Amino acid sequence: MGVNIDSKDIVSLLNIPKRKIFIISFTIMIFTGLFLFLPDSIINKLFLDKTRNNIGAILGIVFLISVVLVIVILLICAFDFITNKYKLKKLKKRITKYLLENKNEVIIQIIKELLKEKDHTSPLPYNNGATAELTSRGIISLTSANNPVEFGDNNEMFTNYFLQPFIIEIIENNEELRKKYKK
Repeated sequence: MGVNIDSKDIVSLLNIPKRKIFIISFTIMIFTGLFLFLPDSIINKLFLDKTRNNIGAILGIVFLISVVLVIVILLICAFDFITNKYKLKKLKKRITKYLLENKNEVIIQIIKELLKEKDHTSPLPYNNGATAELTSRGIISLTSANNPVEFGDNNEMFTNYFLQPFIIEIIENNEELRKKYKK
């Protein structure tokens, strides 16, 4: 009577979110830690003294594994947090440089128009090169996946775009960008 392990089972275990693994490991760590480290008087009152003696070694191993899992998950989360902060800082620096060096009057006018709107949203030409450039750089985005499309003169397509909130923050926190885009 052997144990059959399917590769799909292993893959499904690897896809469990870190948060769930952390919660389960932390719970197991607390339970086994209490069971191993509580004073004998409390263990005797719970009638678990024989159980502790019989499976103490197994509980010790489970405790160590759960402690290691909790530490590894905390380290991974800290690493993810630091790398995300670094990437965001790098992105903001790159976009600030782009906004400062940009000389395209159409792009400047689009950003000014979006900044003037109360909700920073405005219909823009869908097939316009300036709109496509701003979208590809992550400066503007469609307001939703199901945007209504309006047709203007010469069969141009217009749809609603919004200025990304972090772009507004970049412009408001930089004196040169404020002068350039908030005239």
